[in-house]
Amino acid sequence: MSIIDDFVEKPRKKSNRIIFPAVIFLLSIFIIFGFWVYDEIYKDQVYQGVKIGGFNIGGLSRLELVELIENLNNRYAKEGIDLSLSRGDGILFAGDKSSGEQLLKINTVGPGESAVEMIRLDSEALSLAAMKVGRSGSASENFFKPFLFLFNPVNLSVPVVINRPVLEANLKNSLSAYEDKVRDAAIANINVYNQSAEIIPERSGQVFDPKIVIEQINNNLAKLSFESIQVTPSAFSPAIVGNDIRAALPKLWPMLQVGAFTLVANPSPSSTMSWQIPPDALANLVEVRREPDDGIDFFLNPEKVADYLNLKVLPSVEVPAKDAIFTTENNKVKDFVPSTIGMTIDLEAAYSGLNENFRARSRPALRSPSEGGGTATDTIMIILKPVLPKVQISNSNDLGIVELVGAGTSTFRDSHTNRIKNIANAVKRLNGTLIKPGEVFSANKYAGPYTSSNGFLPEQIIRGRKIEEAVGGGMCQIGTTLFRMAMNTGLDITERHNHSLVVQYYADPVNGNPGTDATLYEPTLDLKFLNDTGHYLLLLTNIDYKKQMLTFSLWGTKDGRIGWYSHPLVSKWIPAPTAVEYVPVASKTAETKNSEVAKCQSAFRGAMASFTYSRVTPTGEHIDRVFNSYYRPLPKICPATTTPVM
Repeated sequence: MSIIDDFVEKPRKKSNRIIFPAVIFLLSIFIIFGFWVYDEIYKDQVYQGVKIGGFNIGGLSRLELVELIENLNNRYAKEGIDLSLSRGDGILFAGDKSSGEQLLKINTVGPGESAVEMIRLDSEALSLAAMKVGRSGSASENFFKPFLFLFNPVNLSVPVVINRPVLEANLKNSLSAYEDKVRDAAIANINVYNQSAEIIPERSGQVFDPKIVIEQINNNLAKLSFESIQVTPSAFSPAIVGNDIRAALPKLWPMLQVGAFTLVANPSPSSTMSWQIPPDALANLVEVRREPDDGIDFFLNPEKVADYLNLKVLPSVEVPAKDAIFTTENNKVKDFVPSTIGMTIDLEAAYSGLNENFRARSRPALRSPSEGGGTATDTIMIILKPVLPKVQISNSNDLGIVELVGAGTSTFRDSHTNRIKNIANAVKRLNGTLIKPGEVFSANKYAGPYTSSNGFLPEQIIRGRKIEEAVGGGMCQIGTTLFRMAMNTGLDITERHNHSLVVQYYADPVNGNPGTDATLYEPTLDLKFLNDTGHYLLLLTNIDYKKQMLTFSLWGTKDGRIGWYSHPLVSKWIPAPTAVEYVPVASKTAETKNSEVAKCQSAFRGAMASFTYSRVTPTGEHIDRVFNSYYRPLPKICPATTTPVM
């Protein structure tokens, strides 16, 4: 090479060494810039190349993806999911025997008012997962990797939320019509005495497994496939065949020939009832099962035992539960029936006892407890269990009226007709009274006014020294019963007045002494108490004409208070004056003299009585209050004419 050539070549080689790195650098800058632009374009979107099944969701924002999936949820809810039920080889469906396939639609929302959602695509979970694709790695991975999805797509599955228990029950119900049920061999028409029985033959079948169908539904929806889901049943063979039962029959006869079972129940502490299940009736309750370890064995059928007990035993011991009734009208409770707990047979416990002891009959060692065997018995105790009402008192109102908080009684034995009618009228007027929290209850306010227009009749009352007729007589029976009720409830008595005379109607039921009475007389004498329970109180009244007794009760919410009172003690009896007192009246003829004398007012002995009302407040404070009563004595009082009778 010449010197000139050498001179020219050297600059060219130097230039190439500079240009090539520059090109590589510029190309790198371009690629990096391209990746940056790509990332910026899809900053708030799913990257291209992200798919669900055959659907490309690239370019969708998170909210757009949520909307897409929710629209699909609405479509499934409206149109349902198609199941293609294939018979397969030789499978015949009960629903359609004309073709080899049956199309069945399954709703994603269950039937009924509750509209339970059984199947739902989780749009939120999918959108979050889709947005994380290409963004969950290192900074370098997150920069370059999303571009590669264009050449190597990422497939996601939609999370499917399935209410499996509800869907499984729905599928069982829907698919049952298209199944050939498998049937085990069974035993029927058992005759204990000639040791014979009918063997019902077994049958193979084809049934659908709801769990498998649910997985197929899940897989289809997860990839947003709208094709009908191919579902085929599985073949099942019977677990028990006729020859198995025939071989086991010799074990059955001794189990039945042992004798009857005796059922015993105690509906109440003071009563015992019993029933017999004779061998022929017991035979009708027998079924056959295959035990994993013991092979074919004989049991009692739970459903047949339940039917037998419900027919033979339940009518004698059942107490139906009663739902609460609570309706108001014009600020009074019109209809009130407290809920009551019922009683029924514990069928599960009864079956367990019967079946266990029936099976023990095939094991002689358990029939001889005295010889160290077991504890098998032919006497089965029927356990009774409570039945709760569907509507509790607490659910029937929002006034806090949930339970009985106190009651009081009195007797109106030997009362006159008008007195009983007046008492009954007041009982009716008081019944259903709602006493507001903080209210001072007034007997005269709620029972009165004691007027003819309110249905009250003339009856004897105590007025001063006289016993005479007036409209509304007998109301002191009401006051006395309310007084005792309020004390038994533990309420603060704000007003009470005793009678001026000792009256037999209000005597203490234990010792017969006066002292726990309360008189009513408009407008001056009243019986009042304070409702400081913080809840409404409901006053219920009951009149028992047969027992001649009043019972008043308060219903509300117990707050821990209690109340009681001692039997009244008479510190002094005051004898009635012996001299007859004559009260002047207008002159009478000789013919009316005897009738006037017959109207003499009986003498009354007086008394000084007292008793202690004790109560414990909700805060635990014990309060004793002594009620002192003075009853004045009166002589016999007779009418006397101002002009002597000739």
